[in-house]
Amino acid sequence: MQRDRRGQGMTSRKATAPAGNRRARALCALAAAVLLSALGACSLLPGTGKTDGQGDGPDACTATYSRPEVTKTVTEQKLVRAARPARGNRPAQPAEYRTESREEIVQTAETRDIAVPCPDQLTPEVIQTLQRALTARGLYSGPVNGTMGPMTRSAVQAYQRSTGLDWDVLTLKAAQNLGLVTVPVDRKV
Repeated sequence: MQRDRRGQGMTSRKATAPAGNRRARALCALAAAVLLSALGACSLLPGTGKTDGQGDGPDACTATYSRPEVTKTVTEQKLVRAARPARGNRPAQPAEYRTESREEIVQTAETRDIAVPCPDQLTPEVIQTLQRALTARGLYSGPVNGTMGPMTRSAVQAYQRSTGLDWDVLTLKAAQNLGLVTVPVDRKV
């Protein structure tokens, strides 16, 4: 599994298509590899990529979303001995405390495969449309240049955060909701 710059692991898989022209498939794989290296996020792997019923068919691609466990250290002062007031010839004694620390899980670890648009679907024109859609929602203020740069990825992450997925890789569901990828007639988004 490859790791991106934030330590989130992800891979991408494309379901096998029916046998066809070798040269066309090689060019498609090369174009996908170039696009993926430009995105800096996924690597093309052989095999099927069915996930959650969203990525069926020969054009199904998935990416593995990995979220690490997040913990915090909680430190408390525990009373060992209460303060004692002065009595007679005995001086007052301050309270005694002990410091205790423990780890608490704030967010559990999660790894799951998620349907994503295939690399050949993420053309510069589609990315420009994505940038305009995110601009219309007030999430993107960068140039509409058709490249999946850091500002676009940040806007994608902000858009998907509302669905509970804090990830900067565009999911198929988000792409469908934004009108970038067609929704099959027999499915609802």
